Amino acid sequence: MDKVIYGYKAFDKNLKSILGNQFEIGKTYEIEEDNLKIRINGFHFCEDVYDIFKYYRPKIHKMRRII
Repeated sequence: MDKVIYGYKAFDKNLKSILGNQFEIGKTYEIEEDNLKIRINGFHFCEDVYDIFKYYRPKIHKMRRII
């Protein structure tokens, strides 16, 4: 069984990420490993909720705990 890692992600008021990815609560998102491009289509999160403010403070509308 894979290890579960919890983290925190910041979104705008429409659950869109800073890179423009649109998310929905309860939905799972994956990227095929051979199509992964850093800062283009990858997903990121912070393991500590307070770290979000180091990167996104002016643009945060919502924060969610993610798996």
